Amino acid sequence: MKKEGQNYLRILATDIPSVGYKVFEILKKSGTKQNNAATLAGNIFENGQYKITLTKEGVMTGLIDKVNGNKELVTVSPDGRYINDMGSGTSNIGDGLVIENEGPVSVTLKARTDNKLKHTTSITLFNSLIPRIDIVNNIEQNFSALISNTFSINFIKPEIWHEEIGAIIKAKLITEGGHYAARNARYDWLTLNHFACLGTQNYHISIANRDCFFFKVGASTPGKLDADASYINVLVGGQTDDEQLGIKNQGGDSSFTQQFSISVNNNGLDKTRSMKSALEFQQPLITKMISGDIDAVLPADKYSFLQIANPNMILWALKPAEEGIKNNGLIARVWNLNDASVKSELRFNKKLSYANETTHVEVNMNRVSFNQNKLMINTQGQQMKTFRVKLK
Repeated sequence: MKKEGQNYLRILATDIPSVGYKVFEILKKSGTKQNNAATLAGNIFENGQYKITLTKEGVMTGLIDKVNGNKELVTVSPDGRYINDMGSGTSNIGDGLVIENEGPVSVTLKARTDNKLKHTTSITLFNSLIPRIDIVNNIEQNFSALISNTFSINFIKPEIWHEEIGAIIKAKLITEGGHYAARNARYDWLTLNHFACLGTQNYHISIANRDCFFFKVGASTPGKLDADASYINVLVGGQTDDEQLGIKNQGGDSSFTQQFSISVNNNGLDKTRSMKSALEFQQPLITKMISGDIDAVLPADKYSFLQIANPNMILWALKPAEEGIKNNGLIARVWNLNDASVKSELRFNKKLSYANETTHVEVNMNRVSFNQNKLMINTQGQQMKTFRVKLK
């Protein structure tokens, strides 16, 4: 495949060890013939899980979840927008849909338009083992207007959850079971961070985000939260408060990239799963050629530095201590995204000699118990904890 002018070999790499690596060998011989991961027929882009109906501009006017009852996930918003829609709706003015890359792991199509906002959209469907839809919008012009990208989902009064700094919160007022104050608050542009989820008790759509910082729920205003809306508007750019405030005309820039990934969960809201899916999208595996040096100290096939026993806990950071790793060890930060408390173990590949809970700015607080290579952790709901450890 070709991406950003470079040629790549894309493989389906499964079961990669946590905080580690797995080695694959490239053989110079013919492989087994396999079908492409997805097909494009007219304006229908389809794989084993999703069937997408597209305009020539890359707007999704239909999105069917074939695995979970052929559920239609798109509806039109009150202002005539769909999914990945920056204002063109069904105008269908563009160069048409063309396949950019195709193979048994993934298929990517491309759409380009000068309508509303000059941009090129790439949409990727994967092998069924990767149940997500990746979207890249490359905007190719300067603009001054306030522009948003709509994701209109086919739910009636859905719950909308999103990531604030250090918490996953519901976009409703406290008086309605949410997390927003009922007064003295601003409700229009909310923090997007890694992802937002829209859905009902049993089914959620997660929209992972890599480049955009804010979104609006429906037709929310600074003084009113449109909490029952079934669509969100992700901020592309513009001056949100006043034409005289902020940076005018994007500071003269004329090239912008937006990247999103859509996935579904038919078992209801799962904050941890949504975050892990977002992190897989935002921080893809790093791939390097290796030489097979005979003096290497690490295993030749696979390796894991650290494992977390409970899948409901996320390793949020792992780094050398600020004062240096030699005398001050490693810093590990974990996050329990669930509302209930979670107990778990951090299992290192070497025995521990020291462990201390610290503040998030790495100030030691208290010693914590460990057993050989296992650090025992207990977190409350929605809690982050930071630890300093030294290995033998």
